[in-house]
Amino acid sequence: MKKSIIFIFLTILSISYINAQLVIDGEYRSRFQALHGYKVPVKANTDAIFGFDQRSRINLNFKSEKFDTRFSLQDARVWGSDDIYNATGIIGNSNAIDIFEAWFKVKIGGKSSLTLGRQQWNYNDMRITSTRNWGTTGMSYDGLLYQFKSGKITLDFGASYNADGAKNAEISTNIYADRIKMLNFINFNYQLNDNSYIAITASMAGKQDTSRTDIPLLVKGTHGLVFHLNQGKKATDGITAGLSAYYQHGTDMSRVADGSTYKQISAYLLSAELGFRAMNKKLEIIAGAELISGKDYSNTDADYNNVQHAFDMLYSTRFPYYGGNINYFLNQTSGKVGTKSGGFMDPFVKIGITPKPGRMFNLNVFMPMLSTNVTKEVDANGGNVYYDAALGTSFDVSYTHKFAPNIIFKIGGSYAMPSDTKVHMVYGSNPDMGKNYFCYTMLIINPKFFDNTPE
Repeated sequence: MKKSIIFIFLTILSISYINAQLVIDGEYRSRFQALHGYKVPVKANTDAIFGFDQRSRINLNFKSEKFDTRFSLQDARVWGSDDIYNATGIIGNSNAIDIFEAWFKVKIGGKSSLTLGRQQWNYNDMRITSTRNWGTTGMSYDGLLYQFKSGKITLDFGASYNADGAKNAEISTNIYADRIKMLNFINFNYQLNDNSYIAITASMAGKQDTSRTDIPLLVKGTHGLVFHLNQGKKATDGITAGLSAYYQHGTDMSRVADGSTYKQISAYLLSAELGFRAMNKKLEIIAGAELISGKDYSNTDADYNNVQHAFDMLYSTRFPYYGGNINYFLNQTSGKVGTKSGGFMDPFVKIGITPKPGRMFNLNVFMPMLSTNVTKEVDANGGNVYYDAALGTSFDVSYTHKFAPNIIFKIGGSYAMPSDTKVHMVYGSNPDMGKNYFCYTMLIINPKFFDNTPE
């Protein structure tokens, strides 16, 4: 009965708007993973972890002359994680189903639009805001987005301010220490040609300090310049390049040495790569490096140590950066999955081979290292002993096979050889270590259930 009602409603809706477009599509993504040393190096005699996760989405996309809208319902789960069950069967998962997107876009004139609701924000090289699509749930944002486009110029302004809504529709002051309380940004993009652009971006992100009764809002700004040459779907043979530079300032959650106030922020992220594409885009080789500022433990100046020098990666994607897919450097301030706030440099080489359309091999090599002195221990004379700079080497390999435009199979793996420095950061010593690897297979199917778009 419910299915019939939905079908009738959609039929009436599509007929009512003769000049409108209604597309209903979906995504089924099933993934098997084998984890042994993913995110954190493992000790010897540690068993690998195996599991399946699945993401299922149904998307309703409506476009008309005056406005567009999208509604995306998502079920994201790990097989066997259901919390509604009995002794004789599995009934469901109360935490799996969610609304991934729900927005409407009002068109203003011929060059502007305003989008309100839950939406995806994915900009430039995904260093500040991204969809984090590798994760099972992905990432979307509640906010508003104003967009202006004229010729080669695109200007986007996004804003969000989050609060806690109770069941009776009242709004509480709530506390956002680990989640986004506020995120505002401006992104200016100038399209140089079909495959190259330059962008200037500025963002302000805020969280709250839960240790204070007045719950202050601590804001940090991140501003950057991004340049991409001959990249994207319309890329051609020849030289390819990328450059990004970000500076971060504002107020950090951590306190100065005497605890009287918060640390101020002065941090940066630099990334550069240069490559060559040949054989009608069948071969691509890229070399580059990224450099992230961090604390130099050998600097004992009080003013220096009252400043946070570690760069906050905010809501960026992590998976293709920072030492590769093994994800040992997710949060710079952490010793377990970071560098203990030390500076981070990551030279890399990436090779892509596309023997036939829809088939692609990739091999990436990362050689991360510390770029500042980080204290390992204090010697017998009270002097600091610093870590060696090398953090290890990791390899990512993957193969993608597109059987059809809406059927994609992926298989990949990562192997890491963490250095003694990285192991000591995690465990405080150097125990016997096991092999560190991460493998996956993934099948993605994107069916289209309904489409009244004119051919």
